[in-house]
Amino acid sequence: MIKNSILKYIFLFLIILVILALFIETIFFSARFFLKRDNVGFLISFNTEQNKYLKDDCLRMKTHIILSHTHDTKLNCKIPYAEKYDDNFIWYKSKKEKSRKIRILTLGGSTTDGWFYHISKFQTWPYFLNQICNESNFKCEIINGGVGGYNTSQELLKYLIFSQDLGKLDFIISLNGINELNTIRDLPKNLKKKYPYQTKIQYLISKEEKWLIQNKFKIIFFPNVLSFFEFKRKYNFNTGYQKLFDKNLITNELMDKKKDNLDYNIDLWEQNLKYFDSIAKANKSKFISILQPTMGLDYIKIDWKHKGEDYKLYKQFYNNPLRDETNYFYKKAQKKCANLKYCFDLSEIASPGGKNDLFFNSRHHNENGNLIIANKIFSIILDNLN
Repeated sequence: MIKNSILKYIFLFLIILVILALFIETIFFSARFFLKRDNVGFLISFNTEQNKYLKDDCLRMKTHIILSHTHDTKLNCKIPYAEKYDDNFIWYKSKKEKSRKIRILTLGGSTTDGWFYHISKFQTWPYFLNQICNESNFKCEIINGGVGGYNTSQELLKYLIFSQDLGKLDFIISLNGINELNTIRDLPKNLKKKYPYQTKIQYLISKEEKWLIQNKFKIIFFPNVLSFFEFKRKYNFNTGYQKLFDKNLITNELMDKKKDNLDYNIDLWEQNLKYFDSIAKANKSKFISILQPTMGLDYIKIDWKHKGEDYKLYKQFYNNPLRDETNYFYKKAQKKCANLKYCFDLSEIASPGGKNDLFFNSRHHNENGNLIIANKIFSIILDNLN
């Protein structure tokens, strides 16, 4: 009899716990909808967006102890314009008969990433740079080391790791800007200052002395609750009821926190460029930093002669909080770039509004935009040849 009563209470407790969990998950799901945040699923998330990348040999990433993540192709990604590749670099095909050989290493995030076919059909700006250069009076060897999600911190570390193995390079070119903003891989500001060259993954690996696997499928339970506690942990708000239901107050306070964080990111970005230049000089190479073009910059006035897909993307992005972050970063980055002779501000080229659509999404150019970027970078290379 006592045993049956205990089982009954346990069963009752479990039912109440499930109902409570459902209630809390529903509240946070509704709050995300009200605040127009991205949908993360309800009750259970099979992480569909990330898991589709894990099935793809060209897009899958694995954990790297120094770089946070790198490609995990299993050498099964068929890159149509490559002479050879491994998980770290792509060597593009070049014409052998040209008189002068220029060796160029390209670095950057997803816009540069030669494996990310879904953005520009493998036709990245390094691919076009290789074509343009080899159609000129030069023979170019373009080695593409771009990886989706990398910022200048990871680019710098990657160059340090592989510079000796790659041999003598004439140019190291970094296309950067967007990934210097706050990302899901970032540590909170207080930890970032202590560990500026670690991502969240690397910090947790060190702290917990446990390897974190990034190339395996994941299932997330109660994704809205987890998202809320991640939000609280990252921004440390003391949110009252009034503030919870006031979208403007949340947005303003969130932006203030992000600005404070972005100020640190801008300073670190500038320091990374200086390190890059010094190390490149020590290796008898030239460093070129490109402040990349992107959508939604307020100082670019657009004459919408063509209202195609770019126009739709622009209208969707206009009210995105990321646009405020992007403008805040770029206005300060422009000033710092102007004081560095190896930094070139290309943020105003390949802007939307022309006769052709140039963007895959608000952060990434498509192959049409990449061609414009590559032509401009090639002209910078010519200006900097000995």
